[in-house]
Amino acid sequence: MRQTADGGYILGGFIGSSAGGDLTGSIRGNADFWLVKLTAQGAKQWDRTIGGPGTDLLFGLFQTPDGGYAVGGTSDSGVGDDKSEPSRGTGDYWLVKTDAQGVRQWDRTFGGSAYDNLSDVCPGADGGYVLSGTTASGPSADKTEPGRGGADAWLVKVDDQGAKQWDRTLGGPEADVVDRLHPTTDGGYILACSSASGVSADKSEPNLGATQRLDMWPVKLAPPAVRIAGPTVLCPGNPAQLVATATATVVAYRWNTGATTPTLAITLPGTYTVTATFAGGFTSTAAQVVAPFTAVATIGGDSLLCPGRSVVLTAQANGATGLLWSTGATTPSVTLSQPGTYLVVATYPGGCTARAQLRIRAVPAVPAFSLGRDTTVCEGSALVLAAPAGLAPGVAYRWSTGATTPTVRVTQAGTYSVQLVTACDVLTASRTVLHRPCVTIPTIITPNGDRLNEQFVILGLNGNWALQLYNRWGQRVYSTDAYRNEWGPSAAPGAYYYLLTQSGKDLVYKGWVEVVR
Repeated sequence: MRQTADGGYILGGFIGSSAGGDLTGSIRGNADFWLVKLTAQGAKQWDRTIGGPGTDLLFGLFQTPDGGYAVGGTSDSGVGDDKSEPSRGTGDYWLVKTDAQGVRQWDRTFGGSAYDNLSDVCPGADGGYVLSGTTASGPSADKTEPGRGGADAWLVKVDDQGAKQWDRTLGGPEADVVDRLHPTTDGGYILACSSASGVSADKSEPNLGATQRLDMWPVKLAPPAVRIAGPTVLCPGNPAQLVATATATVVAYRWNTGATTPTLAITLPGTYTVTATFAGGFTSTAAQVVAPFTAVATIGGDSLLCPGRSVVLTAQANGATGLLWSTGATTPSVTLSQPGTYLVVATYPGGCTARAQLRIRAVPAVPAFSLGRDTTVCEGSALVLAAPAGLAPGVAYRWSTGATTPTVRVTQAGTYSVQLVTACDVLTASRTVLHRPCVTIPTIITPNGDRLNEQFVILGLNGNWALQLYNRWGQRVYSTDAYRNEWGPSAAPGAYYYLLTQSGKDLVYKGWVEVVR
């Protein structure tokens, strides 16, 4: 029994009697829904029977905002009379919407493959209806979730035209039976259930009585809520879309940008909120933080390609879900043997990408070379040693003398080497240079005052040389330990014998020179 908007009452139940007494209509099957409308003083105003060809048992009703009635119960009827939809199992939920006079406007059947017993129907937060009861069905027909035990609570939410929106199964491993369902002020629902189940599945507390005995089990269901689906990272230059979804029918949406649609196009990172308003004035707000994409991809490896070799490049992109090289490779590392510019694209969750590229330059090969064969040169003379010139930029010259030029001028005996240093190799060549005295001794001088051939000039005297001169009778006429080509202008005509030695060495020159005036 429910009080109606006019102060009267509506009674609901089921009847299997034939016409007579207060029953004015006919019976369709074994039992039908029976509605009786009373005034505020209890006087009967009208009655209606609603049913199909089988058994239809009414267990819940309420007056709808339009003055009509939502009537629910359990039915095993197929299509016929007031029942417009076929049965799903051995018993189904049956919802009937009537006008203010109890005349059927539409009906809906919901069930699984077994027996489903409706115990109550109440208004939904969005203006639709919520059917509650007990089910023995597994997933089938209108039932989408598996059973928890022997019997479970089963809720079915429909819109104001009876179209199913969702269903929920609740319970533990034993029998769980729904008695009544009431909407709560927050837009949710409270279920009054009886349960023999212990802790498991949806049952969070142990059974307090004997095994298989029923305890009271109240279950609170959450109010309608809104959620935001969409990216949490915004890719540079790529607009994205946020989508608001709700657990019940939404009357209005409002984003913090001022938009009032379920979807919101975004081009900038930031925090976005949406408030959904449901029937009855209930609201729910959700927020989504959309961060800017900051991931960076890099390429590690050698950027120089040595002749006849290869290089390995490795992409570094933390958090990436995929890699694609300009070569077509999708591995983190690639082996390359040709110069060029190589690109890798890293893909991240949400579709964002980061790019990196690296240019591989070929190092020119340095030709084989030598400084020439070992040689001997006159003391005091210079020799130019030359490495290959005109090579590619980046080739360094490193001589054993410290020079860094393609050529060096050497005046001392020794072994000289040069290294040609590139980014890939170090090529080395060497040459030994020996010195020997190259002395030229004249056999005649003419100290006659014409300033030509006045002195005994010995060419090639490098360092200290000792000179001793003797006349034809063996008398020493001149001696020095460091001859500087000064003897001769005052010498008497005649033949002289010389002994020329280099200090510190065993090198000795002997001979004669004639003085002519």
